[in-house]
Amino acid sequence: MFAHLTNFAYKRTALQAVGFYIAYFLLLLLIAGATGGFLALATGRVDQELSIRIGVMISTIACAILSAAISYEKRILRDFPALLSIILAIIGAMFGGALVGLVFVAYLTTKPMQPMQKRAASRQ
Repeated sequence: MFAHLTNFAYKRTALQAVGFYIAYFLLLLLIAGATGGFLALATGRVDQELSIRIGVMISTIACAILSAAISYEKRILRDFPALLSIILAIIGAMFGGALVGLVFVAYLTTKPMQPMQKRAASRQ
């Protein structure tokens, strides 16, 4: 379930995609929490609204980077479903944080890698 988490070209099953989602959700939660804690220590006060904004910003950037990296590694970056998934991951993260944005990223991990010959043939 949690195999090959850093191999973005790996084609996952639905169960492995759920494991990918859980692992990266916890990682983003840890990063956002640490950033919020550091901010609270640096400013000397706890600002919930600012912490939420920072969490959403981190989630949006991370979902954009992850979905683009997965699409690039799988050589599907120019395919319409992949582009749509990247856009939906960014929009989902903007409005629902990592909880929503990572759904589209996990979906991309289930797509097969496109062979090199198919890419070269499609350009002609």
